[in-house]
Order: sequence, then C-alpha cells, then structure tokens
Amino acid sequence: MHNVHGDVHEIGLQDNCSACEEHAKKPWLNLDTRMLESLIRRNFFWRFGENYWVDEDGERVPRDRNAYAPRSENEAIAMANITNVMECLGRMMEVDEDSLIQSYLKRNWHIDF
Repeated sequence: MHNVHGDVHEIGLQDNCSACEEHAKKPWLNLDTRMLESLIRRNFFWRFGENYWVDEDGERVPRDRNAYAPRSENEAIAMANITNVMECLGRMMEVDEDSLIQSYLKRNWHIDF
C-alpha cells in the first residue's frame, strides 16, 4: 500500500512507504526520468563529487556534499543501487575492447560517444 506523502520529486523517496521501497530496489525500472536523473545527480555529487564547483568566472566555490546525502533509508538504497549499476557499466566499458557496449547503447538508446 502506498502511504500518502509529498511529491518524491521534491522530498525524495520516503521510508515506511511500500511504493518508495519498490522504487529503491530497482530505480532504473520504477522511477520516471526526472526522479532517476535527480538521484543519479545526487548520488554522483555525494559519493564522487568534488568539494567545490567552478563558477562562470573560474573561481572555486565550496560545495556542501552533505546537501546531496540521501534523505531517507529508501533513498540511500536507491543511490547504492545506482552506484552498483555505474560500477558495473564502468567495468564492462573497461574490458569491452570491441566497443560492443558502445554500439548497443548507440543503437538501442541513441547515446553517441
């Protein structure tokens, strides 16, 4: 049963919600593009991002990585699952000498490298 809560696009995946729990298990299958993109971005900046960003003048501006931390246990699970997919894809790209994965992504997903 889905618990009533605010828009996950604004507040993130929530705990104590069976729908959010399902989304967390397989975010790439169950979430819409907007939410998935948000979680990928949050995950990247929280786990791998620099502690600064460069503004339009080329100046380093401090970044609070904690601002991108998971907002719930379900969101942490979703972000961990996203990291696993990113790591698997990285490993596959590393060993794919014939660029078969790139060909697949270009043909089926229209991603050009």
